[in-house]
This record gives sequence, structure tokens and C-alpha cells, in this order.
Amino acid sequence: MVFLIFKRVYILGVLILLIASTNFFRKVKIKKWILYISSLMWILLIELYMFLLNPLNYNWEIDRFHFDIVDFSMSRAYRVWYLIQNNYLSSGLTSTTKFLQNNFFFNGTTLELDLIKILMELGILGIIIVVICYYRLARESFYAYLLMSILFLQFLMASGIDGYLEMSIVFISMAVANYNNSILGE
Repeated sequence: MVFLIFKRVYILGVLILLIASTNFFRKVKIKKWILYISSLMWILLIELYMFLLNPLNYNWEIDRFHFDIVDFSMSRAYRVWYLIQNNYLSSGLTSTTKFLQNNFFFNGTTLELDLIKILMELGILGIIIVVICYYRLARESFYAYLLMSILFLQFLMASGIDGYLEMSIVFISMAVANYNNSILGE
């Protein structure tokens, strides 16, 4: 199914998870400090991506690194630019969607960049809470840790955090991985 919809992050994720589901990797446990370091890394990566998405930094990125954030984000950067250039002020969850839908050009679209959306709507504290809480769900399971990391990459580059079926499957997979990991530990 993943190969038919051709989501690049998901295809890469499925291949990584297939390797991680072998018996060798099932016995690998993740230490809590790795989860905290990973959480910090993701928080910093989200801040860096937001910095790159800022329209004031666009020419600097092109001149210095020859990196076009518009192409990289598949033109989703224009939505962030619109929010920033039109003095978007957060009024809570879904406020970016409402702000974009009040514009004729973006009517019917959302920001899509889920972690950037959370950063813009709830601020850095919202991102810290989301990242730490989601990584805590992984507990000590290497498989669940990889699954959550792949999802964070998807949420940073596109959307999916509000997909009920998708997230239900993810949470069930993480619960099974944590359950199997606790049985292996005993």
C-alpha cells in the first residue's frame, strides 16, 4: 500500500522498519537518555526548518548554500511566507488553516507542515510537549523509536498527524512493539 501511494518518507520508513523487525534488532533497547537527546535534536531541527522557511532568509539560503526551500518543501513554503508576511497571529489550534482559508488563493488548503503548524500555532512550548510526549510512547523499543522518528520526519515535511486511521495503526504498532519488547526482557 505504501509503495502504491508513493510517499517518499513512508517508503523509506517501511524499508527501515522491515530491517528493524528482524530478530537481531528486536532485542535492542533504547535508553531514556537517547530519547531525550533525540527529542532535543528534533526540536532544534524544527526550529532550523522554520528559520529556513522564513521569507527573509530565502536569498541568503540561495546565495550561501544554493538551497531552494521552495523546491525542497514542494511549494509549501509559500503558505508559510503568506502567514508571516500578512502578520499572522496565533489564536490556537487550526488558526493557520482558518487564516489561509480566508485568502482566495489558498482557499481550501492547509499549511500541511504539521510540526511547523504546531510551532506557529502553539509556539516552542507546544513543540516541546508534542515531541517529548510522542517519544515517551516509544519507551524502550527500538522499533517504536524508529517508527516515531520516521513519523516526525513525515510531520516535518508534510502532514499526517491528524490522520485518524494512520495514527491508530501507528499507536497499535508501537503498543505491540513495546509489549513484545517487555516479553523479550523477561
